[in-house]
Amino acid sequence: MAIDGVEEKMMKEEVFDSTTASFLLKELKQSFASHVVDALRSDLSKPEFEFVIYEVLTQLLESVISKPEFELGF
Repeated sequence: MAIDGVEEKMMKEEVFDSTTASFLLKELKQSFASHVVDALRSDLSKPEFEFVIYEVLTQLLESVISKPEFELGF
């Protein structure tokens, strides 16, 4: 239901020509894709807490084991 034909008039008017609309859509897709990739990269670059703890403990254990005074007390 159109109010005084405004809706019909808006549908007939070209707000963007097809070239401008295509360019805008392409730019939006590229921008969105780059934001998604950046977000994924930032999340992937952060190691999980458990992994960090594992690495620290592994290095600590290796440094203790590699010391000459370390002997198994069996």
